[in-house]
Amino acid sequence: MANDGKTRSALETLPTCQDVDGNLQDHHRLASQAHVLTELPAPPACTKSSRNHERYLLTVRPFVNDEEYTRLRNLAEEFQGKLGKRLQRYLWVKSWWSSNYVSDWWEQYVYLRGRSPLMINSNYYCLDALLYTPTHLRSARLANFITVLMKFKVDIDTQKLSPRFAMGTAPLCCEQYPRTFSTTRIPQLVQDTIEHYVDAKHVAVYSQGKWYVLNVINAGRQLSPRELQEQIIWIEEASQTDVASPGEADLSAMTAGERSKWAAFRETFFAKGANKHSLKQIEQSLFVAILDDSEPGYDKENPSMLDNYAKTMLCGDHIWYDKSFSIVAFKNGKIGMNAEHAWLMPQ
Repeated sequence: MANDGKTRSALETLPTCQDVDGNLQDHHRLASQAHVLTELPAPPACTKSSRNHERYLLTVRPFVNDEEYTRLRNLAEEFQGKLGKRLQRYLWVKSWWSSNYVSDWWEQYVYLRGRSPLMINSNYYCLDALLYTPTHLRSARLANFITVLMKFKVDIDTQKLSPRFAMGTAPLCCEQYPRTFSTTRIPQLVQDTIEHYVDAKHVAVYSQGKWYVLNVINAGRQLSPRELQEQIIWIEEASQTDVASPGEADLSAMTAGERSKWAAFRETFFAKGANKHSLKQIEQSLFVAILDDSEPGYDKENPSMLDNYAKTMLCGDHIWYDKSFSIVAFKNGKIGMNAEHAWLMPQ
């Protein structure tokens, strides 16, 4: 796919409350509780009443010798009396015009500026039900899974999801929900960016070393599970004979590496032409689906099966680690998911 210039193509939430005309009531929309969320107050880190530096010294004391502890104590006291007070004032000012003084910094410095590989340092994974599989026919399972995901997306886009609450009482921020789909972390030399593509209508599918475009919306209509299954079967069969472009089979490996190296490689080899177009089909997809021919599961007599299942979902081949989430569909009908973490942070 990387060089031939061609794109292969293959055509319950919580209950809500409606009025007598069937319209969704505003107080049951996903973002309806945003106006009652309280602001996160700035902590008194360096005020006279604060004892944070004392707690810090108690924490580090068991791990350093007397000389090192004396040095750290002097630094803590100096910070508490000088730099800390100035930074505290800056923090208060920021908290006055920000609903959450830490969220943008957390996303920027904890996640996007991290240069370590996402694969084992940031991303997480989910496994399928171990003791039950609705069908062992992969094409049918994946088609139904895509259908359910698309219904969830529609509920997000139309605000039909009920607002989320902690312990059934305290409303939670739901601003991250729209970024569930069509979102990709783009590598940069210093700090990555998160890009959200609102018009995405396809899923990027990997099978037998080749990448395909699976259109899930055609002429404004979402494909039915049966139609999706037919397209997935087409991909399974076509991938047996299609010839992969040089490097296509290992394209996703770049997303598993160090971020600055991936950014430099992307700028050098994917800035124009067929390579740029091909990469765009993956990054701007709703999500990524990988057709894996292994057959994971659970066997109490063979614990290594579950170990290999988890290993495949954490650091398996062909997962696009930059994508908001990737689905792995196995030959025996099992499903797994790997998800990038940064987009999940509420604002």
